[in-house]
Amino acid sequence: IACIREATEPFRVDAKRKGIAYEVVEHPGLPRLVSGDQRRIRQAVANITANAVKHTSEGFVKVEMYVAEVQDNRVRIDIVVHDSGKGMTNAQLDALFRELEQVDTDLGFESSDEHGDDKSQSGKTLGLGLAVVARILRNMDGQLRLKSEVGKGSRFVIQLPFDLPEVE
Repeated sequence: IACIREATEPFRVDAKRKGIAYEVVEHPGLPRLVSGDQRRIRQAVANITANAVKHTSEGFVKVEMYVAEVQDNRVRIDIVVHDSGKGMTNAQLDALFRELEQVDTDLGFESSDEHGDDKSQSGKTLGLGLAVVARILRNMDGQLRLKSEVGKGSRFVIQLPFDLPEVE
């Protein structure tokens, strides 16, 4: 869970500079330790958070973490990144996910540019960044869900399963 804090902390300054509220909430019940690839988790969470801050000019960005499910020695943690940014239409969402599939097959996925490349239009960079995130999450048996409404913002949910450490 510390790696999620590390992933979200750098954006506090960006949000303050833009004059938007920024909050990271760790809900009760989160395990102190889980087994997982910290670098990949940090990359996925930082990417989604960076997009939220980048595309929000007023209002807020809020990151929340909570336990969604516990089964035996496994836990599913949801990391929600919610913003009041410009949001996306259903057509944009459809195009974005088609792009994710396209990028995935086009690149065979060796790209490690974690924040996208600003030279192209932002939809493409958002798509590439999300493609990286989607691939990371899929490789970790996780999921990425997205809800968005134009003028109201977006809500990304990263769902990741983890093994809990053995209790001695």
